[in-house]
Amino acid sequence: MPCYLPSRSESEEPNTIKAHKDFMRKEKKKRQPDYKQVTFCMDKTLADRREWLVTTQPRPSLTEVQDRYPWLFDEYQVSCW
Repeated sequence: MPCYLPSRSESEEPNTIKAHKDFMRKEKKKRQPDYKQVTFCMDKTLADRREWLVTTQPRPSLTEVQDRYPWLFDEYQVSCW
């Protein structure tokens, strides 16, 4: 079964992906995060996140996913979809 691997936006490169991830990590610690910007960063990091989840062997554990991408488990992000 083929896996869905979206391509990274042309405007993104490894250093901008890192900046998005760093921003989201900082926002996760705030009492009132900038949800609009977090959603933007989640959209921009989708391709990298998906590639990591699909291609890493052995597959990342749920704990690893939660440590690396805590916004995937946030009530606000879950309700966006």
